[in-house]
Amino acid sequence: LSRFVEKKGLDVLIKAAKLLEDEDFEFNIYGFGDLEESYRELMEEIECTNVKINDELPHEKVKDLLMSSDLLVAPSKIDSQGDRDGFPTVIFESMAVGLPVLTTDVSAIPEIIKDGVNGFITESNNPEKFAEKIKEIAQYSNEELLKIRKQAQEDVKNISSVEKTMERYVDTVSVE
Repeated sequence: LSRFVEKKGLDVLIKAAKLLEDEDFEFNIYGFGDLEESYRELMEEIECTNVKINDELPHEKVKDLLMSSDLLVAPSKIDSQGDRDGFPTVIFESMAVGLPVLTTDVSAIPEIIKDGVNGFITESNNPEKFAEKIKEIAQYSNEELLKIRKQAQEDVKNISSVEKTMERYVDTVSVE
């Protein structure tokens, strides 16, 4: 679930998926943007057959998709102009519904996602590390994943609650 822009790292996902073609993994990308054709060309060039690019998903269908998925992969990276995501909204949405998240060490992401605790983190812009991490996550037991999913949901509640937001705001604003 992404805009097709460089900082989202979807090229990294496609290359990682290619490395996992002999495994039982399928990847679905939903979104829109200027880089869609280049992603399709990359898939053709490297003969990647386990990735499907889908149109943008209507907002009312996002929750159902997240709840029926096994893992959200958000391969955020720093783009060639230095731009990066602060914290992708789809990660919060996934955590809220209990979908495990694999993402990167870019920007504010590691401040929220703790590897193996409430999600999974790997090095950005590295298809090999992404593929390794996906294989590692696939080895987790249902009980281990349930613990991570529950922690993610708890953390989203704590991070996004109005009370916590106001506490942080009050702590950072001084009255003169």
